[in-house]
Amino acid sequence: MTNALVVGRTLLDNIDFLGDQIDALTLRTTKAVEELPCPDPNGASQPGAGADLVAKLVTIPGVGVRTAQMLPAELGPDMTVFPTADHLVSWAKFAPRTVRSGGKNTSGPTGKGNPWIKGAIGEAALSASRSNTFLGARYKRIVKRRGRKRALVAVGHSLLVVIWHLLNEPGTPYTDLGSDYHQHLVDPTRRTGTWSASSRPSATTSPSHRQPDQQLRPTPGQRWAQPASARGDFPFRP
Repeated sequence: MTNALVVGRTLLDNIDFLGDQIDALTLRTTKAVEELPCPDPNGASQPGAGADLVAKLVTIPGVGVRTAQMLPAELGPDMTVFPTADHLVSWAKFAPRTVRSGGKNTSGPTGKGNPWIKGAIGEAALSASRSNTFLGARYKRIVKRRGRKRALVAVGHSLLVVIWHLLNEPGTPYTDLGSDYHQHLVDPTRRTGTWSASSRPSATTSPSHRQPDQQLRPTPGQRWAQPASARGDFPFRP
């Protein structure tokens, strides 16, 4: 019993020690982020604007405080190295890659890229896929036909595009398009399973192949009541 108490106290002391280290590193990271220069599209940087940048990045679905603190540090203060959002997506290896072999085009792996950026964006994409936002709706649309991994890469691609715009346009806040954004772009009458009765094809035949109405057909008695000349019963002309 005594040995168990000693082991338990040792484990608790280790937990307290690790907790104190985490708190100290968190405080140091927070101060470093506050002094971090804000990226500027013109190549210049604004010192001491890192806290505002982190606060803006946190508004993106799936992006937490740690991810928002890591992104400016990994991307650097000079955003001129990424002229467009596609350059950033390609550098982070979240762009679709096509492999051509034997005259056929197939999709290949995106590549390794920066492990810290790729890990953080992948974690943010997984978190955003569970949200009721535009990114969550994008994941649900793609995962049905492309699979989970490709859907997460597509969400990560969208996240990097949003991050690039926020870093290059400091005064622009993030605005979510909404989970029903794609529904407004599709004609409701063309959506599978939602056709109205008026838009569905009719089961009747076309007028050119329609059978004559039964009421317009003469009955046998009516037919034989006609004159022989009208019936055409003569085998030969007189």
